[in-house]
Amino acid sequence: MLALALTWLVRIRGGEVMVSQMGSWRAPFGITLVFDSLSGLLLCAGLIVAISCSLHGFSLVDPKDRAAILPSAGPVTAHGRQPEFPDW
Repeated sequence: MLALALTWLVRIRGGEVMVSQMGSWRAPFGITLVFDSLSGLLLCAGLIVAISCSLHGFSLVDPKDRAAILPSAGPVTAHGRQPEFPDW
């Protein structure tokens, strides 16, 4: 997503604005998305903060438990046991 935002920033660096009408409805009734240089910079800054927080949070996990939080690890934890879920 960061690569897409940076690509859009390069595309609009000449001062143009990207506009998209959702569902082909005009502005009073539909949703209009506008991407200009300010919204592009804010989007990139937010994505950089989100990626940094994710990497920092992942670095705090014990290396032997990292496989338990990866989506590709499946329902079995790093210790080879099924995870225990509370019976509510």
